[in-house]
Amino acid sequence: MKPLDARARLAECAQIIAAGQPLPPILRAWLVRALYRRVQDPGADLDRLLELRSRAGGRLHAFSTLPGRDLALKRIASDVDALHQRVRAYRAGADDPELSRIEREHGRIPAGRRQLHRILAGQTVAGQMNRH
Repeated sequence: MKPLDARARLAECAQIIAAGQPLPPILRAWLVRALYRRVQDPGADLDRLLELRSRAGGRLHAFSTLPGRDLALKRIASDVDALHQRVRAYRAGADDPELSRIEREHGRIPAGRRQLHRILAGQTVAGQMNRH
């Protein structure tokens, strides 16, 4: 199951439980299996057990902040060179409220020109998620 599908499934479980209704057997089995495995192994990652995180490298987990970060950077960028200079100045200590807000809400902004170009061009996995 893809992490985004697992997130939707988990949201559905939460809504049904909040409404005081019984979970359908398929949802109940999925949720109970993950919880039982977590109880058996307290060190197990519940996100992985619920399939909210991918086991394969390079794919985003369902609660990633990267799509939001990439979208926010696209909104403030006129072009890659200007954004690259702006991020470099910010890293050097320049005050930039917009970049500060983006980092606070979405995580560290890459400073490399090549990665910034990929973000603005929508060539990252996170950027592709913004298209859907």
